[in-house]
Amino acid sequence: SDPFWSNVDALLLGIAVAAVLILTNICLHVAGIGDSSGSRIFFALLMAQTLMLIQIKKDHAWFCHHTGINNALLLFIMALFEFCFLLVLFPPLGKIFGVTALVWQEWLSLLAVAVIVFLLCELYRFVAKKIECKK
Repeated sequence: SDPFWSNVDALLLGIAVAAVLILTNICLHVAGIGDSSGSRIFFALLMAQTLMLIQIKKDHAWFCHHTGINNALLLFIMALFEFCFLLVLFPPLGKIFGVTALVWQEWLSLLAVAVIVFLLCELYRFVAKKIECKK
């Protein structure tokens, strides 16, 4: 089978996630909420990549009874959250990555991005399983 056509579904998922990240940033910029678009993009990318990693590594959908995440992945997620908080709590460290504190509306937008990316991944998983079952 052709490698491109066998990965089109994953490519479409990646494009959808990128569109969500771009549209969120544009909407907040147009609304005039916060001036830290670099920080917003940095945190959104970290969060989206982590959610995508979780989706790739797990065997079942989140809405399945047998969902399990191993301890190494939990440790990675905890370390990532701690890293993000350190960047915000210690401005000199955040300055290295161009990260500044976010206003509460920006944190809410990141939460919305997380929910949308999660739902996109679950929809992808559901559709991919349906297509696989038909083969």
